[in-house]
Parts: sequence; structure tokens; C-alpha cells
Amino acid sequence: MATVLSTPERVMVAPIYGRTNRMRFWVVLFAGLVILGGILAAVSRGAVAMAATIPLPLDIRVTNLTGTNFMLVPGTAKGTGAPTGVGNLTGDLKGLSISKSLGIAGHDVTLNITTGPGSVAHATGLTLDLDSLNSSGATFSGLSFATGGQNGLSLGANQIVLDNGVIHSPFLMANSITLPGLGLSFTLK
Repeated sequence: MATVLSTPERVMVAPIYGRTNRMRFWVVLFAGLVILGGILAAVSRGAVAMAATIPLPLDIRVTNLTGTNFMLVPGTAKGTGAPTGVGNLTGDLKGLSISKSLGIAGHDVTLNITTGPGSVAHATGLTLDLDSLNSSGATFSGLSFATGGQNGLSLGANQIVLDNGVIHSPFLMANSITLPGLGLSFTLK
């Protein structure tokens, strides 16, 4: 006759403890660090491209912007979907200053990127979303307005000149940019 248990039996399994081969651990760790160092060296020499993300929006100031192939269309901000103007141009930016305020450890820290005094930055394929654009003066050559198409409306110009421009931008990208006399500083408030 079979025995019936009124309570289920519990099987206790002892935990399995592993051991790490220290020699293998250090070899793999060292190899990973060497590979990481090689990648960082290649990035610093420009042999490998690396994308860096700065939390936006940015404030961009120029004493003079002279651009060609300017195009401005309605669009939405990358990431937020808020309505903005999307601008594209190739040009020279004199007195360039880019700033971003960040909250770090309970303090307001402002990152400032500037070009040297009197230096002119050159950007190709500069694309930026515009929350706002203010200028003490603007000159357009070959200005055209077009309706229809994908965005409904576009403003284009063969050449644009902005004096004392202030741009608030949630997105900034350039195919290439030269920043002579580059300055990078942080201000703690």
C-alpha cells in the first residue's frame, strides 16, 4: 500500500557557488581596456567618427552670419515634436558663441563654446531647428517663397546675412564645421 503525505515535500537545493579564474578575468579585462583605448585614440585622431549628444536646447549667438543656399521650412523639433522652423545653410559665422545651461548636483552650470576673437567659423550643411531667431538686421539675396510640397511652405535665399543674431535651437547639426580659436568653458552659478 502507498503512503500518502498530507503536506507536500519540499526539496531543498543547496546554492551552487562558482569560482572565477582570476587569470582569465584579468586577461579579458586588460584586452577590453586595450580595445577601448584604441577606439578612443582613433576617435581623437578623426579616424573613427563618434556621435556626441548634448541635451538641447542651445543658445547660439553670432555677430555676423553670412550663408548661402539658405532654406527655412516648417517642421517639428527632433525628440519633442514641438513645432519649429527648420533651417539649412552653408556659411561663415563670425563671433560664434554656443551656450547651454545644465542642472548638475543642484547647481546651474553653463557650458560655453566660443571661437577666438575675430575668428570666423565655417559650417557646411548646417541644419538647425529654430524656436526663435532675433537679429539686429537681416539681408536676403534671391529670396523666394514657395507653397505646397511636403511642408506646405518654404522660404529660400541664395544668400543671407544676419547681424547680431541670437538663435534658440533645440537641434543643431553640421556636416562639417571649423572652429578657429576654439574656447570651452564652464560657469557655475
